Amino acid sequence: MRNFFNIICIMLGFLTSCRSYAQHQTNGASIKEAKVDSINAVAEKYFQLSKFPIAQNLLQSSLSEAKRIGYKKGEGAAYISLGYIAYDIRNFIAAEQYGKQALDIFRQAHESRLLAESSVIWARAVWAQSRFDEAINAFEEARQLFDHLKDSAGSGNTYSLLAMAEEERGNYEKSFQLFYKSHAV
Repeated sequence: MRNFFNIICIMLGFLTSCRSYAQHQTNGASIKEAKVDSINAVAEKYFQLSKFPIAQNLLQSSLSEAKRIGYKKGEGAAYISLGYIAYDIRNFIAAEQYGKQALDIFRQAHESRLLAESSVIWARAVWAQSRFDEAINAFEEARQLFDHLKDSAGSGNTYSLLAMAEEERGNYEKSFQLFYKSHAV
């Protein structure tokens, strides 16, 4: 039964990849960029299955290809995913580095949604290293971006992360207020 579930998830990744390819074709983007996006999408499915080594290998391949063709959005997306994997396997220094690389790319590209996601993974990584002030500043930046994008799920999640970070600092009243906001968004 588990193998059947894995096959279904991989097929969903493949279908996502096909959709990504079709979108690139209609938008006139290159096939090479579609390949990078497709690899990133399949890696995401492996990540969701906690198949981290497979996802990392795919993302490294995607990263190499994105760098080779100069596709910054694909490169940054791979860094975000690599950051989440590093975070989940408790390699917080690597997660911080990947998050920083994604931040640098998306600040230059003015990609608000991906910049917000980059801020979240970077903040989580520095928070895990007990650098709470830096984390709170980055979570706040992400929250503002999500609010501007009218992304209530992103805003709510970021309010929750802010609440936990404030709790770690001993600011219990502020933590409660932020937690309340996370459910009100």
